[in-house]
Amino acid sequence: MSIVEYANRLQNTRTFNFSNKSGSPFGSINEFNVQLPNNPYPQASMGSRAIFNLISFYITDQRTGERASGAPGHDLSGFLLEINGMGFSNSLYTDNVRNKGNIQFFIPNKYALADENDNKQFQVNSGGEYYGENILCSNPYGTTLTVIVKDSRTDVKITNNTNLQAWITFSIELVPVELK
Repeated sequence: MSIVEYANRLQNTRTFNFSNKSGSPFGSINEFNVQLPNNPYPQASMGSRAIFNLISFYITDQRTGERASGAPGHDLSGFLLEINGMGFSNSLYTDNVRNKGNIQFFIPNKYALADENDNKQFQVNSGGEYYGENILCSNPYGTTLTVIVKDSRTDVKITNNTNLQAWITFSIELVPVELK
């Protein structure tokens, strides 16, 4: 890849870091909306396709009795994220029989503890990085996305707690339209 091609890719890529507090009037950690701004470059409005790259998901500010798991003695082993409003292609296969056809991203909880009562400590953060591939999607600029957060073991929304914050980080690279 030439330096010009690399610079063009950087120009067409935006990285976003949203929290549930910024998009939801209720501050829910299990389902929240994020509003993507319009892209400032004119070529962005012409492109109809983009590459979505989920980077990470975390829940912060946990305390004893205020856990993403909803239980004071243990943490969730991982999260399933459903992100609606992106127009994803069906290039991500999940063998989860409870999936019902929705694209779900698995985020392992690298900070999970099995039993807070035994080790006398708890984690302030839950979550981790996404290790899957990028996914082709429609151009999402100017749209509202809905992020649904589930327990990876049960495929049920995690317990809401308005004192906690959910953070999602992702990038969108627009696929440029070739002008003729």
